[in-house]
Amino acid sequence: MNYDILLPDLGEGIESAEVSEILVSVGDEIKKEAPLLVLESDKASMEIPSDVSGVVKEVSVKKGQELAVGQLLVKVESKGKTPKQEIKTEKEIQKEIQEEITTEKQEAIQSKKDRGKKTNR
Repeated sequence: MNYDILLPDLGEGIESAEVSEILVSVGDEIKKEAPLLVLESDKASMEIPSDVSGVVKEVSVKKGQELAVGQLLVKVESKGKTPKQEIKTEKEIQKEIQEEITTEKQEAIQSKKDRGKKTNR
């Protein structure tokens, strides 16, 4: 099964980073968690690990290239089970946001009600 490894969220407000080193080549056999490449940002240097074990079929980045979160890094052919890639549609993302907003509104309303009960006693 072919598996696309994408640039994960880098955290700490880092939205992009530059490829400083590519640690794999097409044909390399890699294990899950093996480092694929090294990125440099204004804030840090970090290794990006593989999500799966398998054989590298394509390296989609070049040294010096600026990458953004979600960008394709490497394609791997894996013989075993691969983790499900979490790819959400725009509708799914909007639904999740709406659910969060609704929950926050409900909590705020309940909090107001609770404060109102305390002041009426």
